[in-house]
Order: sequence, then structure tokens, then C-alpha cells
Amino acid sequence: MSTHFPPDLAAALDRIPVLARVPAAEMAIEPLPGLTNRNYKVTARRQSYVLRLPGVGTEKYIDRAAEAHDAALAAKAGLTPEILFADPATGLMLTRFVEGAEPLTATAVHDPGIMAEAARMLRRLHDSGLVFQREMRLFDKIDSYLQKSPQAAAQFGDVRKAAEGLRELVDGPGRRLVPCHIDPTPSNFIRGRDADGASRLYLIDWEYAEMSEPAYDLAGLSIEAEFSDGEDAALLAAYSEGVKGATPDRFTAYKTSLYLMAGSWAAMAVELGNCLPELEEMAEKRLWQAIVALAGEQR
Repeated sequence: MSTHFPPDLAAALDRIPVLARVPAAEMAIEPLPGLTNRNYKVTARRQSYVLRLPGVGTEKYIDRAAEAHDAALAAKAGLTPEILFADPATGLMLTRFVEGAEPLTATAVHDPGIMAEAARMLRRLHDSGLVFQREMRLFDKIDSYLQKSPQAAAQFGDVRKAAEGLRELVDGPGRRLVPCHIDPTPSNFIRGRDADGASRLYLIDWEYAEMSEPAYDLAGLSIEAEFSDGEDAALLAAYSEGVKGATPDRFTAYKTSLYLMAGSWAAMAVELGNCLPELEEMAEKRLWQAIVALAGEQR
């Protein structure tokens, strides 16, 4: 492989059979957005792919073997684009590029029709019957992040103690566990087209996927899209979930807990070497939101 690519990118290309046979001069590579990992669109011999190189420090908190297993199940179910290569040891992954695909934006998902479409996509996942390898226990996950990062522990320790009263509701017995994406930010929904030209949504980025409650994914989407209270009600109505797992009280408890989880994750990721300003801003913002939400829970 030609050295005009960065060494780690060239090494990754050499490890993937469908790309290793292609001379570097016949490849076109362009970066794609990503907060945790490094992503590229690779075009070779009239085929396009998405190449994912794992981000700095992610080996300390992402189970890549579980991701490879769960993403393969999601691809087989038609929930995510075809996976052509996945290394469960390192997290190197190659997927089929969906031509013409565009990620949803936080602005677009405020449209009632698009919001309903995203809700139905989550419902499709939750009703799929897939069995992912891990089970989410949200407060155990928060504690694992704080244990890995003294900085996160100092920043979020007091708020974590104040949130303990929510543990029984979100992690206690009687939860209805379903396959969950766990990171349903709008940009992880991409709109593409079937072979017959029909529009459809896919979910991408399954590195945090686990078995959890429907309320987890719905609350996560609400937080990332910054929905209002009225939009939260519309989201739940569009999802049409009438049983325990996405009722308003559990949804609210999950939102409060997820502010704490997302903030502690961001603070940990920064300390482990991912020093993107967006992550530092996320840690501060989610800390403030957790404090405000807990004050509301305790009134």
C-alpha cells in the first residue's frame, strides 16, 4: 500500500481483503464526521464503503467483540448497512456505503413526520427479537466511567450520589429488556433508498448497543435532539408504546439519568485522550442538565 496515506490508515486498508487488493492509486478516500472514531468514505473500483478506525482510548470502555456481534445481527435484520469486515479485537470495521444517504440533523428531527419516522425505526429495532450480548445497567455504567477517570469522578461525583434514588426505577427488577441502540443521536439515523428507489432509514454506529428498556433509546433521542416537553409527548405517541418501558415516568427518569451518564462518558473520554472541544462542552452541558433535572425530580 502506498505511503501517501497515513500509516495507520494504510495498515487498516491492507488488513481488509476487499481493499487490500486495490492499488492505492485507484482509491479515493475522504473523511467523514465522527466524535469517537475516525471514519472515511473509501471508493474503489466503482464501489463505495465506510471505513471505521477506532478512536483513541476507546479500547478502555468499548467492547468491540460485542459490537461486532450485535452490528452483524442488526445488518442481517436490515436495520443497518451491510457489514463487510469487522475485527472484534480492534474495532476496525468496513460497511457498505449507502449512496445518496444523508444523516438526520437535530433540526430536521423536530419535524413531526421525521420524528415519527425515527420513533418507528426505534420501535422496529425494539420489536425485532434480536438478542444483544450485553445488558445495560445504567448506574453501573456511570460508575464504571467514574472509576476509569478521576477527572470525571471529581466533576460528577456529587451529582451521581444525588441521583442514587433513580437507580431502582431504571435498573431495578421488572424491566422489559429489548435490543436497544443506546446512542440514537439524530446523525446515527441515515436516510437512503432501497433498490426500488423507496426512501428508508437505517441506524448506524452500534458500538454501545445493549439490551435495555425502550425508554432508554427514546430518552436518548429526545436529549440529543433537544425536544421540548410537547415534543417528548409527541415522540411517545408516535412510538405508540403503552406498556411499561416507555411510560412518561420512566421516560423522565431515563432522561435525568442519561444526562449524568453522557456527561460522565464525555469527561472520561477527554481524560483518556480524546480531547475534542465538543466532548469538553458536552461534559459541562450534561452536568448542568443533570443538576437541573434532579432538582425537578426531587421537588
